[in-house]
Amino acid sequence: MGEYFAVYLDGAGDELDRLARGPGLRTIGDMERALMVGYTITEGRVHVITGALKASGHPWSSFDQLTWTGEIDFDRDPGIFELARGDAATKHHPSPGRHYFFDPGGHEFEKGVRQAFWDWVTDWKGGPAPDGGLPWKSGGD
Repeated sequence: MGEYFAVYLDGAGDELDRLARGPGLRTIGDMERALMVGYTITEGRVHVITGALKASGHPWSSFDQLTWTGEIDFDRDPGIFELARGDAATKHHPSPGRHYFFDPGGHEFEKGVRQAFWDWVTDWKGGPAPDGGLPWKSGGD
């Protein structure tokens, strides 16, 4: 005696195959675009006194068919000092100083990547990506 089951996937198998293949060039392009938008905003907010910090900034990304990674990098010195100042006034920049140069570029970068991934997962039918409880500073809404 045996048990027999019939499973009707109604296209679910095709969808699972699509997801198993990973994101395509459209999604990777959207993630790269988010990286460049974030970098452009960030680089435009860097104060220029010596030019060292602005010259050190660069976007970086890689994709190996399974993982996409993107970063916006600036030299630690003097970047760490600018970030630590936050909105404090300095000799060269009266209050508010707006030294936190990753605001809003870093947030827009993370939000754009989240949206690109959401679009891929929902086959571009899901609308705005849910923020998953992330605060604005982590790319949420």
